[in-house]
Amino acid sequence: MNYTDNTMKTLPIFKKTLYTIGIFICLFLGIVGLILPIIPGLLFLFIAAVLLSKISRRVRHWLRGNKLFSKWNSYAHSVDSLSIPQKIKLTILFMAKQTLTAIGSGFSKIKQILQRK
Repeated sequence: MNYTDNTMKTLPIFKKTLYTIGIFICLFLGIVGLILPIIPGLLFLFIAAVLLSKISRRVRHWLRGNKLFSKWNSYAHSVDSLSIPQKIKLTILFMAKQTLTAIGSGFSKIKQILQRK
């Protein structure tokens, strides 16, 4: 396969290092989030995939062909037209929704455990 992508610029080593650190942090939080219901694990795994696509042409090509990611990518491009305050508000609302969903899931799991006893 040909993974040439003319739109992808070569990043300086400092940015690649920062992206790599961010990828490992998001992967760690994603894996922990899959185990613990309080942390939204899939969100962090998604962020890790996006960061990895910034430094890897192969991953970027694979993600563009993925139906689920291409749906989210088109959504992200629609968010690009928003102003900075609107983006911040949207991000805060999304994180609050994910946190409340995770807390609700945790409480329902605790309720199930307590009802067994």
